[in-house]
Amino acid sequence: MALAQIPFTKLVEDTMLEVRENSSETAVERKYQRRVNDIYARDLPTKFDFGFMRAASSVTISAVYSTGTVSGTSASTTITGASTVWVTGHTGWKMKINGNDEVYTFTWTNATSGTLSPALTATIAASTTYVLFQDTYSLASDYDRLVIPPGFYYDYGGSKVQISEKFNKDWYKGWTASSTLLPVSYRVFGRDSTNLYWQVQFSPPITTGKKISYEYYPSLADMTEYTTGTCATTAGDATITGTSTDFTNNVAAGDAFRMDSRPNDWYLVSSITTATGLELTANYPSTISTAADYTICKVPKLPVGLHLALFYGACGLSCQDQDDDSSAKNFLSLYEKTVVQFKVSENRQKFGRQRMTVKDMYRR
Repeated sequence: MALAQIPFTKLVEDTMLEVRENSSETAVERKYQRRVNDIYARDLPTKFDFGFMRAASSVTISAVYSTGTVSGTSASTTITGASTVWVTGHTGWKMKINGNDEVYTFTWTNATSGTLSPALTATIAASTTYVLFQDTYSLASDYDRLVIPPGFYYDYGGSKVQISEKFNKDWYKGWTASSTLLPVSYRVFGRDSTNLYWQVQFSPPITTGKKISYEYYPSLADMTEYTTGTCATTAGDATITGTSTDFTNNVAAGDAFRMDSRPNDWYLVSSITTATGLELTANYPSTISTAADYTICKVPKLPVGLHLALFYGACGLSCQDQDDDSSAKNFLSLYEKTVVQFKVSENRQKFGRQRMTVKDMYRR
């Protein structure tokens, strides 16, 4: 079955065929897989800010917590609360104590006790007021870079209000632990230590929880293929039966399937039923007995108009490796031309004979 999409494995095989690479060694095939992925996941997404790649998400800024009072001893890391109801979720929040210049990192022990980092710089008398706040939040797991505009924004009074970005060198100018109704500025920085997600920091702390929305360009994961075990097909049936396969953990709907004896007949996976069973989106045309080799691979998460660009780009990288500068130049030129043509088409909005560009859109 002919697909409009070009599956990952076909891109790799077509690239090897185009540059006359006849080796079937696993190491060589992996080299060409890497080249396709280098174009797909690392080079192409940086060429332009493609509109189709935009994703949206949000974080909810927590309200400050200041119930009760605190006390503590100089040089101690223990902070004691009175009438406080601290919870484990407060771990990692920051604490600002009235009359003390330091901003501490808080770790929960129980409802009325916790530890601070660094140690207290002075004795905190009983009944001293304080504020606990969280200003740092993890972004989406696939976050790569922010769409600006709009950046980070929130709904207020029927309008969407953008939060001002501050660069790292200016972040602490005017920074304060004093809480306000709404956030004023943000910066994107670093990754958390648990999941290595990118983080955003807001200032100042706010008195009421607030949902903050943002748009971003996601990172693309490398495409992979799965070939473990064997498969069997039945003519006129969309069911694929595997032997020694683990479709459940290695295959997803939308992946591309083929029997290797029919290398150009690709079908999309509709659903995974068991570790050894899956359904295609169309009936397979012929019966192929069990113990036959197969390939399931990812399909580029790109509009079809850009799939050919992956092929040209991978060919260009391969010709460079072969010291074929002339062919490399031609393929990379075709790669750039295909990407630019797609971008022009993506940005074109027709009003009679007029065309609106991205720059024009932001003038409205």
